[in-house]
Amino acid sequence: MYGYSDRKGRIVIEPKFPLAKKFSEGLAAVVMEHRWGFIDRSGKTVIPPTFDDADEFSEGLAAVRTLGRFGFIDTSGSQKIPPTFTSTIRFHEGLCPVFIDEKWGFIDKAGKMVIAPQFENAGPFSPGRAAVKSGSLWGFHRPPGNHDHSPTLFPGWIDSEEPIQSWIFGEYGGRSGK
Repeated sequence: MYGYSDRKGRIVIEPKFPLAKKFSEGLAAVVMEHRWGFIDRSGKTVIPPTFDDADEFSEGLAAVRTLGRFGFIDTSGSQKIPPTFTSTIRFHEGLCPVFIDEKWGFIDKAGKMVIAPQFENAGPFSPGRAAVKSGSLWGFHRPPGNHDHSPTLFPGWIDSEEPIQSWIFGEYGGRSGK
């Protein structure tokens, strides 16, 4: 069971959750009654456990999975982006990579697709560019509105996908409904 302690190691929320994630934006995703919900720092349930999966909040939104698809809620639990994506990562710099129709693209915080699904893999924007894979090539894509709309891809840039995948998914925690 999982619980939470303060910086001094004192237990502040008793271990009672089968699964739990770290706090972000004042809330933590936890499993209660076999479903994911969110608690505040006092341990009080603030978003009821109604989700198949849930991620941490980033830029005011958290990815949640319902019926095999990811969408996004705000910190009050209100649905902001309907569950339409097979997989997603967190928002960074106002954009979020999403997997739909077997390709990765990017949405804004209103749920509008701003970079069409076209990549085999994608990471979050940070700072001002996102790692993307097209075919066998990895490169960087600039955000919409930048004068360079197409990704810069590098053949032979990296011998193995492992370092870039570790950077994309290790630090930012990709979510998959598969």
